[in-house]
Amino acid sequence: VDGNIGGELWYTDAFSLSGVIGGEFESTDFTQVSDPASASGIVSGGSGGDDVFADRERTSLYAEAGFDLPGVGLEFTGAVRYDEYDQNGITTVGITNQSDNKTFDDTTWQFTAAWRPLDNLLIRGVVGTAFRAPSMDELFASRSFGFPAAYDYYYCDTQGNPDGDLAYCNFADQPQILTFSGGNPTLEPEHADTMSFGGVWQVTDDLSLEVQYYDIEYTDRIESLSLSDILLLNQQAGGNTPAVTRQANGKIESIQAGLQKTAELNTNGVDIMARYGLGTERAGNFTFDFQWTHVLEYERVTTDPLTGDPETTDLLGNYDFPEDRATFQAGWSLGDIYASWRMNYIGEQSPSGSSGEKLGDVMYHNVQGGYYLPWDGEITVGVRNVFDQEIDTFYSGQQAWRGFNYFLYNPEGRTWYVRYKQNF
Repeated sequence: VDGNIGGELWYTDAFSLSGVIGGEFESTDFTQVSDPASASGIVSGGSGGDDVFADRERTSLYAEAGFDLPGVGLEFTGAVRYDEYDQNGITTVGITNQSDNKTFDDTTWQFTAAWRPLDNLLIRGVVGTAFRAPSMDELFASRSFGFPAAYDYYYCDTQGNPDGDLAYCNFADQPQILTFSGGNPTLEPEHADTMSFGGVWQVTDDLSLEVQYYDIEYTDRIESLSLSDILLLNQQAGGNTPAVTRQANGKIESIQAGLQKTAELNTNGVDIMARYGLGTERAGNFTFDFQWTHVLEYERVTTDPLTGDPETTDLLGNYDFPEDRATFQAGWSLGDIYASWRMNYIGEQSPSGSSGEKLGDVMYHNVQGGYYLPWDGEITVGVRNVFDQEIDTFYSGQQAWRGFNYFLYNPEGRTWYVRYKQNF
């Protein structure tokens, strides 16, 4: 249920003031029941193993005001929002019931200033804060467990135990450790401070250029971490993080893999966009769209367990974190016929440690053409990955078990397709 009221509050030739206030209410019931064998914890490697009966209520209140000075081309907007999530439920893992009653809430704000010195030029800046509660799926997705190999950096390196336990502290032949994947009920909300600044220039009626600089500082960032990253963070935290459970002798009993809360993440970069359209009477209409993101910084900040000082890890250019990504698309249409060519570029990446090989940059090419039929139908023929671009596989990073990161790469080779669409 949601509702708001707003409109123009004051208007003169010199300035205008407008505003809106509103609220939202949402209720979600979440039920997840596994088969008896998985629920009892006797099936290894399969999905399932926990039952969840939970509900969540979200209440949100917001207000926004805008102040416009048309004579000088200035506009200011301020907004504030409050969100509260009340969550209640029971999670059953094996034969153990645990309560999952939690409340997530925060107040966020945003301020925007825009200036139009010329009719075809807009300069805009935005500062604000952000808040995101973990989703029910991130908290409670069915868990599975297995026994992948891992190296306990804290026990073996920080505490200096490899000489006394060569079987456990063998980096070349790492021991297998009970590891759970899936939902993580210990997750807390994300918070962030955001800032962006840039401009849009409508050079002509057909050509527009846009440049934007962004800076985001996350606290309590939710990330999908590799097993190695989880254990490195555990080492930096003095062996004490919620994702790692240890036995009385100090060795690892189990690990909660997948989504984790990291201390802090800072990133900034530049987005560049260009759009051009060309219309002709005989040859048809042409469109060109270019977008490029260049990341300047991507750093994870943790706390040294002994000194309390911040420790910064530069992730930029490592596996999963390319410095550059870009797309270019050219389109053409003439009457009921159309065609397009799209290129997707992903920059090179290197391993964060001494092992592993560098991943080269990748360029995918996709083409398609289609025809609008007289009876409100549409037929499309296309080819994905025209030049059969292959990707380098690797065995580190967020998706190491696949050999590649499917958030970045498409493993399909050249793929032809035909699609028919009918409107009624």
